[in-house]
This record gives sequence, C-alpha cells and structure tokens, in this order.
Amino acid sequence: MQCDSCSNEAVISQQYSGRHLCYRHHAADLEAKAKRSIRAHHWLVSGDKIGVVVTGDKRSSALLHFMKKLTEHRRDICLSVIPEDGCSGDSMSTVIQIATNFNIACMESLPTSSGSTFQAKNIQESSDDTTFTNQPGRETVSMAAFTKIAVAVTLEDIASGTLAMFLRGSLEALPQAIAEESRAIPVMSPFSTIPAPEVEIYWDGLGYEIECPPSSRIPDIFNDRVRTFLEDYNIRHPATNHALLNLGEQLTVGKGVLLAEIRGGDPVPGGVHGMCRLLREENGNGT
Repeated sequence: MQCDSCSNEAVISQQYSGRHLCYRHHAADLEAKAKRSIRAHHWLVSGDKIGVVVTGDKRSSALLHFMKKLTEHRRDICLSVIPEDGCSGDSMSTVIQIATNFNIACMESLPTSSGSTFQAKNIQESSDDTTFTNQPGRETVSMAAFTKIAVAVTLEDIASGTLAMFLRGSLEALPQAIAEESRAIPVMSPFSTIPAPEVEIYWDGLGYEIECPPSSRIPDIFNDRVRTFLEDYNIRHPATNHALLNLGEQLTVGKGVLLAEIRGGDPVPGGVHGMCRLLREENGNGT
C-alpha cells in the first residue's frame, strides 16, 4: 500500500482518518499531534524541569525521544528520566540504557523514609554539579524540584479511563478531572491523542538497538473488560476513542491537569500514582 503523501510504502493505516502513511510522514504526523496537545494544554513553558517517566517499554522510550528532540535546542528547559516506582534489576538496566542513549540524567530512588528524594544515576563522568541539566547529573534532588512530569499515556488509556468512570457513575473521578489541589505538580501526556500502535511504530522506526519489553498494567478485571469492549467497538467505529477523549475533556474543563492516574489501570504501574503521592507528602498535602 502506498503512502498518501509520497510514493513510499505505507507502514500504517489510520482507520479513524482514512490515511495511509509511510514512516517519514507517520513520524511527522505523530510529532505534530503531540506538539498540538502540548500547545493546547500549555504543558511547556520556559524554566521547566521535566521528569519523563520511563518504564523501559516502547511507548515511554518514544516519549523520551520526542521530548529530547523537542527541547534539545532549548537551554531554558531541562529533562531527567524518572524510572517507574519500584523499578530494579533488568528493568532498571533497560531504563538506564535508554537514558544513556539520549544522554539524559536518570534519577535513582534512594532508601529514605519517605522515598521522595532521587539521585541522578552516574551514566557517564561529568564535572558539572548542576542538579538539572541535559547532561547526566550527580546530585540528590527533591521530586518537588520538577515543574512537570511527562507520562506515556496514549489515546486508549484516556478513552478506556473515561468510559470506566462513566460506567462506575463517578464523573468527578474521570482521569482528566484531577483536582489541582490533589497534585503538587502538573502531569503532561503529549501522546494522549495518539493510538498506542502508532507510538510503537514510531519507536520501531527510530533505529535504536534497545530491547524494550511490552508495556504492563496493574491487573484489574473491570478495567480490562472495559478496554476489551472498547477495542472491539472501536474496530467498527474508529472515532470512538477520540470521541471519549473529547467528551472527557469537555466535562472536566478547568478542573485540573490531564491524567495523573487511571484508577486500577495506571499506564505506569505504581509510577505516576506513587510519584504524585510522594509529591503530596513532601509538600505537606498528603494524608
């Protein structure tokens, strides 16, 4: 099948748009959508210190690549890698390998009582003692030093979370309706309008020789059934996920930042929820 924008072979067919794209045009389309989401939610401002949650899977790795590409020429924005909560062993090795490839400091949790401080992993030697730079750092830092946390949440995560909250009858608990006072730091999800398979194809075409394990979630029967139902329904009605995304955002306008947690199905198992909890505790907002 030929790309709609050139004569190259298409690598993806977007059912919801009817477009067929080669890798080059697919990558351009994905990055344009992610940038549009960032602009729409004002997720990127001068002086930001962004912690990118990396689990070692394709989606979070793709997010790190995108954020690096987006900010590499900006001295006013700094990136750091945050491994998922409880990451260790082979998973931690994969996260460090990914961070090394991008030459970005990887924060390593310390055995403190609150767990709310992180230490930059020594990916390579550096004489720079600055805590947040686009070079590997060496300092112990507070999670509260971050101005944003970026997570690799995709369209399916938002859509299934929104539908699940409707079925539970708890609209105030919609993934998008996270009250500002319950989070000490905004959470950004540039891939929230992009289907997961498109994100994974984007990563596959980047050419990094890194073995990325499949993404995982906390097992939850209710949420798993919602996702299965939605996947089946979306085959017949390709615009369903986008409709749920739009509906959720319309219902929660002005109620907070987009997606800090999908209850029972956090796309970063133990990670986003755990980090937000630590941020609340550190700022005296925890219970």
